[in-house]
Amino acid sequence: MARDYFTAESNFIESAGYDDQTSILGIKFKDGDVWNYSPVPVGVWEGFKGAGSKGVFFHTYIKGRYSEKQVE
Repeated sequence: MARDYFTAESNFIESAGYDDQTSILGIKFKDGDVWNYSPVPVGVWEGFKGAGSKGVFFHTYIKGRYSEKQVE
């Protein structure tokens, strides 16, 4: 399983990881909540990693566009 991960320099997002076998994007927010989004294309993940503002990218290209599930 190929996985990729980063720690964000963001006021909103703490870290994120992506599994290209399942197309699941996991995001840990600064409030401690962890959510999985799927199926997220690898191109969206690459854009997210390279975005100047992770929060803006998340709200523009991820939130509400993919299936969401809170991880307990």
